[in-house]
Amino acid sequence: MIVDSDITFGQALAQYPEKPKVPRKILDQLKLVDVEYISFDHKLHRGQIVIHKYLVDEVKMMFELAVEVKFPIAKVVPNSHPDYKWDTKKLVIENNVTGGFGYRKIKGTDKLSLHSYGRAIDINPLQNPYIRYKNSEEIVFPPNTKWNPKRPGTLHKNNPLVKFMESKGWE
Repeated sequence: MIVDSDITFGQALAQYPEKPKVPRKILDQLKLVDVEYISFDHKLHRGQIVIHKYLVDEVKMMFELAVEVKFPIAKVVPNSHPDYKWDTKKLVIENNVTGGFGYRKIKGTDKLSLHSYGRAIDINPLQNPYIRYKNSEEIVFPPNTKWNPKRPGTLHKNNPLVKFMESKGWE
């Protein structure tokens, strides 16, 4: 098995001076979870994800299902992993990292993202970009990515992971 992340809970919640300080009441709700997944190299990997403590079982089951159906996931490491230190370019654009907790506002608003509470997961962001519309203009992150449901590692309405997570109340 290939280990992509094996850090401590303290490292997983590491904060850096140039980033906003996460309130203690949020940090106290988070758990570091070890997960296994099949990566794009077709090998079994072990990584870690920070998620809200009430969602741990659902997230573990989702990763177990991903292994069962051989859904490829590039890499799973916490955003604060010492190799990445909350660097979005390294995490998302260069390494296609699947992640949960990330303390941030919804782009263009003052409202905290569900990631800020460990209540959201981005899976393979290069295959599954964040797409929204503002004044009829498509906004895509990561930039220059396109969603193509035929590519491996891409989520779509008939994907078993999507169906499972929707059955648990996720959107």
